Amino acid sequence: MPPKRTNEYKALSRRARALLTRPEGIDVDFKRSPQAVTAEHLVAFANSVAGGAILVGIEDDALPDGRQRGSIVGCDVGDATRLTLMNTATTCVPPISIEIVVENAASLPFLRVEILPSSMRPHSTGGGTYKVRRDGRSAPLLRDELLTMLVEQEGATFASRFRKATERMQSDFERSFAEVQQLAESIHTATQGAESEASDATWSLQQLESDVPDIARQVGRTDARVRDLDLQLQSLLAHTGAPDPIKQRETEKLKKDVARQLDKDEKLRTVVLNGGAVGLNATHSGRLSKEEVEHTLREAVREYVGAKRSEPAKPASSETPPDGTA
Repeated sequence: MPPKRTNEYKALSRRARALLTRPEGIDVDFKRSPQAVTAEHLVAFANSVAGGAILVGIEDDALPDGRQRGSIVGCDVGDATRLTLMNTATTCVPPISIEIVVENAASLPFLRVEILPSSMRPHSTGGGTYKVRRDGRSAPLLRDELLTMLVEQEGATFASRFRKATERMQSDFERSFAEVQQLAESIHTATQGAESEASDATWSLQQLESDVPDIARQVGRTDARVRDLDLQLQSLLAHTGAPDPIKQRETEKLKKDVARQLDKDEKLRTVVLNGGAVGLNATHSGRLSKEEVEHTLREAVREYVGAKRSEPAKPASSETPPDGTA
């Protein structure tokens, strides 16, 4: 049985003591009063990879040597205060799970609000503000970071649905395979001359054939879901104005293939360095259009020629002739 989690300490917990010795950072923040804790602060920690903690009733002080650490000033730790913090967490979209711990230092109690890293990222405030912890503060979530989180979340949803679909297909396949084995046994028995058993085998074959369209429909639904997800990704990319990461990867691969072909084939390399046109082999996944492929090939040749022409010239050989003359 797992140990019961403590929500109130009569003194300072080990974690609280460790956090108080550190300055505000990516995983810890100090707030003097509960009213200073907003939904933006909770969202920033939930969107961060490691989550973090907010110490409420703590003031950020500077030590004589310039270092910063938390100074305990205490705050109200009653039920009403804790309920307010919980309500703030539920206003986030989607709601954020937090744990509130009461810490006691002499006569100055304070709160430790733990925000675990979330599998439901990205989170926003009720007003649609996205934040993340960066450089010891709550900073706006960049467009690329938001897009990455959305794609990851959609990918996880697709993976779960695809896994369930493949499990159903596997189950259907195993059932069909078992029926095939049973059919084979029936056919073997039928060859012994039992007409009635041959009739049973024919019925089993018809039953198996009737299952094939069901499996085909399931495969079709899975393919349709994959296409829907691709359309959703394209719509999301168009809405945010972000570049298509798949196209970017295909473009870079094409350019590397062109460079490898030119490095390998001296004749082709000589032609392009002299400004001539050549035919190059281009393989890609089909994400790029014909026009995009042609544009990428031309751009790859230009970049290759520019890189070669900017390389420093090799120094002439200074070896002494065999007869010793200069």
